[in-house]
Amino acid sequence: MVRKKELLNSKEIQELLGVRQIRNASVHTERRITGAEAESTLGVSDKIIAALDKVSDRCYICGNLYPLSSLEFDDITGASVCKACAKENPDWKDTFLTIGMDP
Repeated sequence: MVRKKELLNSKEIQELLGVRQIRNASVHTERRITGAEAESTLGVSDKIIAALDKVSDRCYICGNLYPLSSLEFDDITGASVCKACAKENPDWKDTFLTIGMDP
């Protein structure tokens, strides 16, 4: 979704992939991450969250405008809904597929 909507540049995407690799190593292996890796990961994460907070989209259900970090996304249909609407409509992804929303 980040690439499709061009929300992050190539460098930021690479940094995000680095965060993912460090996270996966810390969770799925016995390898301990260093303090420097942890600080770097937090810094990159903060920077990317701040970048995404500047970008907004409308909730498909209520139509209100929200920062991307406050929305849930369906990668199949491309729809996004706010957390409140997602909670009220827990099957929203299936509903959108049923009504024939195409990506």
